[in-house]
Amino acid sequence: MKKIYIILLLSLIVFKSNAQLKKGDLLLSTGLTVTNLTTSPFPSKTFKLQPIQVLKLVTDKIGVGLSMGYFYDKIGIVTTKEFSTNINLRTFIKSNSVIKPYGQISGGLGRINSSYNLKDYQIDPLDPMFSQNHESKGHSFNFSPTLGTLIFISKRFGADLNYQYSINNLNFTKSNMGSTKSKLKESRINLSLFFSFKKK
Repeated sequence: MKKIYIILLLSLIVFKSNAQLKKGDLLLSTGLTVTNLTTSPFPSKTFKLQPIQVLKLVTDKIGVGLSMGYFYDKIGIVTTKEFSTNINLRTFIKSNSVIKPYGQISGGLGRINSSYNLKDYQIDPLDPMFSQNHESKGHSFNFSPTLGTLIFISKRFGADLNYQYSINNLNFTKSNMGSTKSKLKESRINLSLFFSFKKK
């Protein structure tokens, strides 16, 4: 009986969505991730606004656009914030009316700020480290290939599920430690919502 319900539900989604992407359509998507860990000795909290992305289809299968993202992370006394802007090139693979897989390449720049506050902990105020401004500022360059799929729930609305591999080149130019550079590599699975504006 459950199988019948599942089949009926999928049939209803396919019938109602029947979405087609065409040249001139506009896609707007975003998502939010919040993680709060209270484990000691270093509790952490992560707030991530997945890129607010605007994508314009220049053909029926190719889209270009811009995206902006915000990242906030606090582990123990260390707080890191980053704001980034990216240019995206996306190509859609052969698809049906509901599932539309795609590949995307993104590249862009970001501003990053990392700091920690010793006042939150029991540290001797006479310690010479206590009076220093513990803050680092810099910029980042990122490159991110992505594989994903759009899942239409209706003709204009749906979910975007994707796997992204990101390479961030970080350059701190204002730091107590002087100028420092590092490279951060990460992979993640994102789930966001999108809305499609159809060309009239």
